[in-house]
Order: sequence, then C-alpha cells, then structure tokens
Amino acid sequence: MRRRSVHRLMLVAIFAAGLAGVGAAQESTSKEPTKRALLIGIDKYKSPNIRSLSGAVNDVRLMRQILVGKFDVRPDNIVVLEDERATRNGIIEAIKTHLIAKAKPDDIVILHFSGHGSQVKTNSANEADGLNESIVPLDYATAGLLADEDLYRHLVKRLPADVTLYAIFDCCHSGTILDLRFAYQTNRGWLADPSIRL
Repeated sequence: MRRRSVHRLMLVAIFAAGLAGVGAAQESTSKEPTKRALLIGIDKYKSPNIRSLSGAVNDVRLMRQILVGKFDVRPDNIVVLEDERATRNGIIEAIKTHLIAKAKPDDIVILHFSGHGSQVKTNSANEADGLNESIVPLDYATAGLLADEDLYRHLVKRLPADVTLYAIFDCCHSGTILDLRFAYQTNRGWLADPSIRL
C-alpha cells in the first residue's frame, strides 16, 4: 500500500509540474491554451462480484478543486462522472464529446479515473503478456470492461496533433492502460514496449 501511495504522489507531482510548466511556457504567447478535464470516480459498484470502494469519488472531487484552484481550469470545462453516471458508454461518449471533439492545437486535455482496474485475456499481438489492462466501469457486468485498446482507439488515436494529454489512472493494472509506445518505471526510467505497433 505504501509503494502505491509513493507512486501516486510521484505521478501527481509529474502532472502538476507539467501542467504548471505548460502554463508558464504559454505566457509568452497571446493565447492561453484551453484546459479541459474528464474526471471519473466510482465507489458504488452494483455487481456482487466486485467490492465497492470508499475514496474514488472523493479523489475526483479533490482533483476538481485542484484543477480549478491551482491550474486555472474553468469549472465549465470539467465533466465529472461519479458512480451511476460512470457507465461504459457514458465514459466513451464523454471522451468523444468533451475531450476529443472540442480539442484544438495547444489545448490541454486531462483524463482522471479512480476506481477498479482489471486484466482480461487477449489474443492481440500487442500484448506480450497475453492480457489487456482495463478500467472497470459501473456497468461492466452487462456492458463490459474498457480495455487499453478501447482507450487507445477512443482517446489517444483520435487526439488532434499538438494537444497535450495528461492521464491519471488510480486503479490496479494501470501501468500500460493506454497502450502507449513508452512506459515509465520509477526504478528503470523510460522503457519502449516493442509489442506496441502504432
């Protein structure tokens, strides 16, 4: 548990430094980038096969306060999906309509997920371990998980050029959740994943 807390603090510090740095770098230009966020938190899973959580919704509310208070993200540029609103389709639609459709060059988009993460077997050549990492939406039992390849297809692949993405996943199995070409490990630095073919 302590190791996870240290990693979470490091990720938040990297995120904060990056978001503050982007704002500072933009001061010399006449136009500030638009900052847009999608915050997802699920405490009350409805399936008896998965335990409920007690801090995911609170994490999202705190993140919203930090984004508004410290990083000047306008409140109307933040979409929050908590518990019953955090369905598989609801998450995909919010990614498409709030983060992707409105993004323009130099904008900043932020995706924060706090809830359960999982892994599922796959035959994909992109997964050396034979497992897709995934987030667990509220209605996963009927609608399915949101796998790394889904998140890549709906978010990363459709992200317009010159848009900065900050993605924070506070869940299990989140290390390669976006199927990115590179991953950062605190003890090894940046690592290329040869199984990812962009």
